Amino acid sequence: MLGAEAVQMGTRFVVAKESIVHENYKQRIIKAKDIDSAVTGRSHGHPVRCLRNKMTREYVKLEQEGKTFEELERRVPVSGEEPGFYLVQTGIYRLRSNAEQELSELRAQGFPAFLTARDNLYYVRVGAFRELDNAAAMERHLRNLGYNTLIVKSGQ
Repeated sequence: MLGAEAVQMGTRFVVAKESIVHENYKQRIIKAKDIDSAVTGRSHGHPVRCLRNKMTREYVKLEQEGKTFEELERRVPVSGEEPGFYLVQTGIYRLRSNAEQELSELRAQGFPAFLTARDNLYYVRVGAFRELDNAAAMERHLRNLGYNTLIVKSGQ
């Protein structure tokens, strides 16, 4: 068989006019050059391309040092995990595989979703949002799609 079987277009959907992601972030993605992104998560089988920043540089460094998934999630703030951000939580799981399934579904729909591990639980969250109104809009959108949601403040 020749050709691709699938394509991943999350970034394209993030910058679509229908997306409720903040316009400043959309513009950062649109203006980014090929060297402005980094891929994190390769070492654990869940690669994610994201804009290069302090967090991505630290994450890649820790991955190269051989840190486990759990160590990475504890030591590096994931998008929105810095104080002062709102996140939309869509699930808490005991089994990482269940959390990863929901994470994959959300990302396939273009949502900026991520996974955080803490106290032997896996949290699936979307965000981050500086303004509560933006988090509330995302929560409504996710609820309309059938997700059970909760807005949380980063660090919780």
